[in-house]
Amino acid sequence: MARTFHHLTLRYIFDRLVEKSYRRTHPNTPWLAPAAIDFLTGYLQASDDMLEFGSGRSTLWFARRVHHVSSVEHNPEWYTKISGKISDFSITGIFYFYSNYSENLSYSLF
Repeated sequence: MARTFHHLTLRYIFDRLVEKSYRRTHPNTPWLAPAAIDFLTGYLQASDDMLEFGSGRSTLWFARRVHHVSSVEHNPEWYTKISGKISDFSITGIFYFYSNYSENLSYSLF
């Protein structure tokens, strides 16, 4: 099957460049839409506890805004990388653990 590149329109390329620019100028924000970040900034409270599946910038960002973050990571290499960041920044209030939950999930709704 041949790969197509119909999605590579000028608009698509422009949008990707805007996204790359935003990520470069906001290196400490989660990988979320800017509107979602704005909403969460006003919505989250210092007394909140939260659960996160998948870690990264968001883990560190949330930990600075809420009381406690429990974060589950399924990728062992990424877990090691983010564990180092948590230690480097001396961030408290994070329960961070590795679980290959993708192998343990039941995909049945019933």
